[in-house]
Amino acid sequence: MNSRKKELGTIALPTGRAFVTDPGYPPDAQHAHTLSVLPGNYNCKVTILESRRHGARPFVLEAVHESRKLPYYSEEAPFKVFVDSGQASIIEEESYRKLHASEKSEDAFYRKLWPLTSITGKKGGAGLLGRYGVACASGFGDGAYRCILARNKNRDIVAIKVVFT
Repeated sequence: MNSRKKELGTIALPTGRAFVTDPGYPPDAQHAHTLSVLPGNYNCKVTILESRRHGARPFVLEAVHESRKLPYYSEEAPFKVFVDSGQASIIEEESYRKLHASEKSEDAFYRKLWPLTSITGKKGGAGLLGRYGVACASGFGDGAYRCILARNKNRDIVAIKVVFT
């Protein structure tokens, strides 16, 4: 199996609050988890795993604060990222609430995201949700996935990684 990284762009987390969740969940859902992170811009990328059996699939979704080149991931988040729509996201809290409030139904929200996160689509399974979020196909379907964090010397979260295994 081979892997390759794909740069997705930069998102802004100015409030220091980010949802790490299946983007299909409403903000008040049990599995819509929030983290307090170092405010600022985060560089996002996805690691694509290529295998003969499954083809090219997103394996890791990552958002790293602009102040960090190589984050040292050392801490498992106190939650799993539950996926029921085949997608996961890292998105600024207020923007997430506004996106959900602007859609008439959860199905409408999901249909809006599908062209971005479809593995067979033009974006290859991952991309930015405007300026304030990133979403990715879970690569291997629905399930509960690990979320790993990196902190700076002040104990601020400076990187988030969702691992689809």
